[in-house]
Amino acid sequence: MTIASCQGADGSEAEYARLAAIGGTLILFMGLGRVERVVDGLLAAGLPPDTPAAAVSRGTLPDQEVVRATLARLAAATTGLASPTLLVIGDVAALELLAPARVVPRALDHVA
Repeated sequence: MTIASCQGADGSEAEYARLAAIGGTLILFMGLGRVERVVDGLLAAGLPPDTPAAAVSRGTLPDQEVVRATLARLAAATTGLASPTLLVIGDVAALELLAPARVVPRALDHVA
């Protein structure tokens, strides 16, 4: 897994060829506003169009949304999503991950 920003500190584009060459799953921050450029850059760098992809909008919040698509269709799938949105590109994006049940702490007043 590689975690990266979709833009440099100066606002420049990510180095898509380097990201694509690493292999494995990419976790990309700050990509929603430039998702079309991210997709185009990764496709031009050689990632297959049918690579699994997902976008997680407002992750961990009650109004979290997750959309899944192929890399080639990711930009269209993100239409209407709110920021912040995390882009996940790679096999992990195809998995249906369910959050575990919430753990409610129990009072320990019965313990001596």
